[in-house]
Amino acid sequence: MLRIILKEANKGQINKFHPTTFLTHSLRYISYFQIFPKSFPNITDLTTSIDLNTGNNIKRNHALLSKLWNVDLYKLRREYRSLQSKSHPDLIKQQSTTIDGDTNKSIDSSLLNRAYQTLKSPLKRAQYILKEATGVDLTSEEFPEKFKPDAQILMQIMMVHETLEEITTEEEIIKLKQENRARMSEIINNLTDAFNKGDLDKTIELAVALKYWTNLDDAIKEWEPKN
Repeated sequence: MLRIILKEANKGQINKFHPTTFLTHSLRYISYFQIFPKSFPNITDLTTSIDLNTGNNIKRNHALLSKLWNVDLYKLRREYRSLQSKSHPDLIKQQSTTIDGDTNKSIDSSLLNRAYQTLKSPLKRAQYILKEATGVDLTSEEFPEKFKPDAQILMQIMMVHETLEEITTEEEIIKLKQENRARMSEIINNLTDAFNKGDLDKTIELAVALKYWTNLDDAIKEWEPKN
């Protein structure tokens, strides 16, 4: 996919979801990353020196994807709490939550909460970055067929779901949960590697797989022993 984008770049026909331009495009709609300037500092600086007509300096593009993915969750949480206190309904008349110190860009608590819930979650953060960077909405149940896992992975997912339905004890559910969390952790580590390399095709593949295993994790949480 990245090769196709670069080919279009050489024609001077950059797609609006090109990784080097998606932030400047999304800023008009208030990017979630822009809401947390302390957690994602100098994001737009990474795009300014890229020649959009030639696609030169692609390493800066890799740096951009890496910077968006590799967030300090503790720092993000602290910034969220600080902004949350400023956007409280009781205080909103006295002061507004602002973006980059711009009082004309106040944000309400619902937007702040959506942004935080998205960026703190590895799955949701990956989906958000990829949607902005490629236009592919992996949150939809009807994303393109080419992005769905191969038959082997789907078979594995189905078998684990069947195992979940047959579980009768707390010990079994704990073991299944641990196995699935380990699987998710490995995928997240691989996502980090893919984002750091700027490999959009691989990040899409991994994000889709993480979505399926996250759905299983949710199902495990809802498990109740049979009477």
